[in-house]
Amino acid sequence: MQTSQFFNALRWRKQYKKPILFDEVRYEGDVDSNWGNMSAEEMTSYFWMAGLSGGYGTHGDTFDNRAGGEETRWWGKGGTLVGKTICLDLPAGAVYKVELIDTWSMTIDQLPDSKPGKFAFKTPIAHCALRVISAR
Repeated sequence: MQTSQFFNALRWRKQYKKPILFDEVRYEGDVDSNWGNMSAEEMTSYFWMAGLSGGYGTHGDTFDNRAGGEETRWWGKGGTLVGKTICLDLPAGAVYKVELIDTWSMTIDQLPDSKPGKFAFKTPIAHCALRVISAR
């Protein structure tokens, strides 16, 4: 579905007896239109809304990567994703406990703690989530 009407997910799943994929719920980027100017934090909240409503959200970047006066957007022509939804900026004043949740095998692995500041993580497996908790 190309919509962000997450409130319909349960009804649609029951009606069609299929998983609901919210395709292009919006875009993280700097497009003047409201569909493509979300911050990374706003985009992340859309993923949470899609998941908590029983669906799956998809994502794209729409940052203006002009080169030589020509517009190039990742969603239309490929290239380098320039968004930051896979990075966190951990607030000062705490150390953070980091856990890798394998959502397929339902296991939780403790990872090394993280200090405040920029935190980036490349997932070593598919179907996983990352839990980062202040360990004050």
